[in-house]
Amino acid sequence: MKYSYPWIHIPSFHAYIYNGEILGKSKIDPFKSKFEVQGEAYRIQSDRILMPYVNDPIINGDMFSRFNFVTEVHNRSSDFTTEFFRNMEGSGNLQVLNGELLGYANFMIPVLNTLGKIISFNGIDGRKVEFSSLKSDFTIENNHLHFQNLKLQGKGLEADGKGNISFEKNIDVLINLRLGGNIVGRVLKIPIIYKGVFKQSIPYIDPIWLGSVFAGSTILAPFFTFAGGPYGGGIAGSVVSEYVRDAWEGLKGLFSSKEDKKRNNLKNRRKFYESKIIHSDCIGLDARFTLGHSFGHFTRYETSDPQALSTISIMQQTKIPMEGVTKTYDQFYTGMSLNLSIVLISLTVLLWILSNFSESNPQAVRKLLIPTLFCISCFGITGFIYFFLIPAVVASLGALSILAGIVLLGKN
Repeated sequence: MKYSYPWIHIPSFHAYIYNGEILGKSKIDPFKSKFEVQGEAYRIQSDRILMPYVNDPIINGDMFSRFNFVTEVHNRSSDFTTEFFRNMEGSGNLQVLNGELLGYANFMIPVLNTLGKIISFNGIDGRKVEFSSLKSDFTIENNHLHFQNLKLQGKGLEADGKGNISFEKNIDVLINLRLGGNIVGRVLKIPIIYKGVFKQSIPYIDPIWLGSVFAGSTILAPFFTFAGGPYGGGIAGSVVSEYVRDAWEGLKGLFSSKEDKKRNNLKNRRKFYESKIIHSDCIGLDARFTLGHSFGHFTRYETSDPQALSTISIMQQTKIPMEGVTKTYDQFYTGMSLNLSIVLISLTVLLWILSNFSESNPQAVRKLLIPTLFCISCFGITGFIYFFLIPAVVASLGALSILAGIVLLGKN
């Protein structure tokens, strides 16, 4: 150790901790309580290093890391530890070998609970996720740990992701889980979202992906027939979900600032979560409407009713000139029916995007929901007049959900 005003230089330190070791160098400015540290960690037990911060274990395995950071604690600070982390800036990388994800970090729980009855997950133990390697680069700024390129290599599965966790235990992480063989596994990505407060907010599967597993299996899955069954819908959903998420990232700047605004009114937060639930209900209803219409469209020829077969034949044979081309009535019907499927998918995507901005900019979301309410209400009316009960009821329930969301957002 040596002193050179204003710094105290520690050219090397070496500590044995949690069955591993940390070594590095640092310097300290005692007059400003400023710290600069560079170091490396070897074979540290990851569960023990997190023990002071989490009540239940979430990970185990040997952790290796390289890191550097600077931070400063003001002289009049009443809480040294809080300000030490709040002012920290740095970067590094970490890797955990031969470990398990447990409890809240076990992202297989929402997958099995949601998809277990649709897709077979034979050989996967949902109680834990074993992995040979979990690694990521990270940065530290604005009281957050940012993970840019999470990668997990497990037994029968792989995952990648990105996101951030604050030192105040807020979490916003997206994980893309890949299952299956070399072809299906690389394309079929199940997006799992951790968003809210650590261990309080329940992780869930991206609702756009879930809707596309069903709706995409009837509209886009024919292009992925090599996968077959629900996997085709899942691959189609992965394509749709990834596209929508990229679009959402690009639109963020239109609706919210870079820094999340602090919420100081508990009543407003309760209304936000109520509107979020209503948004989820409406997205589910719209996805069911899309599924039903698209299924009917692609199976309309599969009938044994003589009257229906006669009508289809007449429509396929009857041609009419229109704007310089000649098309059959069946071609016009097919085009309009496909257009409706595209509109329904677009509405589902739009509702999901708006649900993610209902906290940061509720009034803008409320205004955009009004024309959406008009559209889905009209679907309900035409359903009662021209079609049958199920699409009319589903569209009407969706319209009521949107109306309830508009009312709640107006009060927020």
